[in-house]
Amino acid sequence: MRDGTVPARASGTTEPEACFLRTVAGGSRVAASALSSVGVPRWRRVAASAGGGRRVSDRLRRPRGADATDRPRGADATPPEARNPPAGNGTSAFLCALGCAAWLLVAWPAVAQPRVELAAAAREGHVGEPIVLELRVDDFETCEPPEFPASEDYHVRPGRVANGSQTDLDLGTGRRIVRRWRTYSFELTPRKAGVIVVPAIAVVVDGQVLRTRPISIRAEKADQPLLAEITTDLQRLYVGQKARFKLSIWIRPAVAPGRRTLTGHEMFNFIDERSGLGPFRRPEGFSEHTRTLDDGTSQRYYVYPSTAEVVIERPGPLTFDELEIGMAYPTGFARDVFGDLRVTEWRRLRVKPTVLAPDALPLPDTGRPANFTGAVGVLEFNAFARPTTVRVGDPIELVMEISGDGPLETLQAPVLAAQPGFLEQFRVPNETLAGTMVGDHKQFTQTIRATRADVNRIPPIEYPYFDPLAGQYRVARSAGIPITVTRSEELETAELTGISSPAPERQAQALDVRDGLLGNKTAERELLANAMTITPTHVWLATVAPPGVFLAALCWTALARASAGDAARRRRQSALHNAMGRVVAAARRPAAERGGEIVAALAGYVADRFDQPPGLTGHEALAALERRGVDPQTLQRCRALIERCEAAAYGGLSPADAELAEEARACLAALERERRL
Repeated sequence: MRDGTVPARASGTTEPEACFLRTVAGGSRVAASALSSVGVPRWRRVAASAGGGRRVSDRLRRPRGADATDRPRGADATPPEARNPPAGNGTSAFLCALGCAAWLLVAWPAVAQPRVELAAAAREGHVGEPIVLELRVDDFETCEPPEFPASEDYHVRPGRVANGSQTDLDLGTGRRIVRRWRTYSFELTPRKAGVIVVPAIAVVVDGQVLRTRPISIRAEKADQPLLAEITTDLQRLYVGQKARFKLSIWIRPAVAPGRRTLTGHEMFNFIDERSGLGPFRRPEGFSEHTRTLDDGTSQRYYVYPSTAEVVIERPGPLTFDELEIGMAYPTGFARDVFGDLRVTEWRRLRVKPTVLAPDALPLPDTGRPANFTGAVGVLEFNAFARPTTVRVGDPIELVMEISGDGPLETLQAPVLAAQPGFLEQFRVPNETLAGTMVGDHKQFTQTIRATRADVNRIPPIEYPYFDPLAGQYRVARSAGIPITVTRSEELETAELTGISSPAPERQAQALDVRDGLLGNKTAERELLANAMTITPTHVWLATVAPPGVFLAALCWTALARASAGDAARRRRQSALHNAMGRVVAAARRPAAERGGEIVAALAGYVADRFDQPPGLTGHEALAALERRGVDPQTLQRCRALIERCEAAAYGGLSPADAELAEEARACLAALERERRL
């Protein structure tokens, strides 16, 4: 140390710290200040506060218990070269000190605090087109789902929730640090043009409330490439009425390069399959119409109609909340290496239909019958009974049928106890009838019993209903049903005199049928008289018949299996011939159907070879070939053929027809050579 040098490494220090100490020995105090700012302990930065290089070395090399007076007071033994370092050493010392400070900062990482952030996939959009927002929560232990603030300026639809984690290693302590994050996705659909401000969202993280920063989104007026409407021909609607509605989906045709307009079938393929159509079925056809937009311009659209019958449940404006249509509207196109047209860019659209129908009205109180059960529609009521000739107290099955234009499935049965003249003549059970649908009418069955012998008919039954077309209550009546009721047989007390018990022989012979039941014989003599005698024939049949039946069933099963095996073998043998024939037939079909027929031929070949049910798709056929271990080159060749055929069938732009057919024949020949099949 007398020569003014600093030791390479001191006890209790690491290599970077020793490098730092050697650097500050030249007179740099900046590193010590930098280490203090990042929270390095004082004992590790003591050298920086010493000042001179000699004092640093003295602190490191002075033996334990050494006297501080070993060096003369006031004497400075620092060599001249240490007191006056060469030019440029200060800059080098400063840069090395900063590097060491950064390393030590990594060694003692600060504890991360939880934070939340809201980000938008795009800050500009169109009215009616959803924009994806993501709320991310970082470095948390517990987190509650956030509540997105509602507003009249936009509609929010919750999306998926994604979780993630990352594990780091603390180089200073050797501990593992686990960081967690969670992402909540939302779809925000602007309802009006202009600047939409999404306010701060409160999130409860680790027991404390954190808030995101507000963000602004600019929504422009939509150019309306996708529209939807619900209409009806009725001028008035009532609660409980079964009305027919029409859903019309309007899609503006997209134009591909070369001024090629996509067809109606191609445009509908971009509709999101997850779209909720509610009670409406998927449209099967389309037509072309010209529509005048809100800005006064005219535009050509493809219109896809679908109808459904809906029962109105509540008064007021009609809402189809479950109905929402999504679409990936194509905006950019390109051609692949095969020359096929591909979609490269699109706009995510989501619209709710505009309901162009009158508000539903409640049923009026004026003129409502007392026995009204809530039936709405134009209905007919009929009734018939069986049997029509009975004795007093015998059951009569009364069948009531309701038909007409209305929600028959929810209609209730008429209350027979409230019908005029019923309780005076019949006994009616007090129970609720469920009813069953039989064809185009609903049927109710009730059992009634006549209480008097002078009853000669079942009176007409009234069934009140509300006619929505006329806007008033009406009553449907069944015709009266003629019946014949006789008195029940009764014995007077005088008629019982002189009746004696019959002899046992006569009683045994009088075992006739009464009410469907035979009299029971209990005497042992009578029971043993009818005992069957067991003969050798009976024994032979009981011994031989069961094994014979078993052998016959076994032979029949073996023949059935052999026949099924022969059918599967014949199917495998004719697979190539049938597939080649379908390829030849596909070459003569229209261009739009040719690709699909070739894929069907290839899939049919795979189904025949593997004895699978017919109707496999192209991708299912590829999966079956992959499971059988087909040669990868052959499998890739078949996959490329199917993709090209599907692209041709979708876009209408396919390679040369002969090329697709020849490639299909080559693939079939390669599959036929596969031993694994």
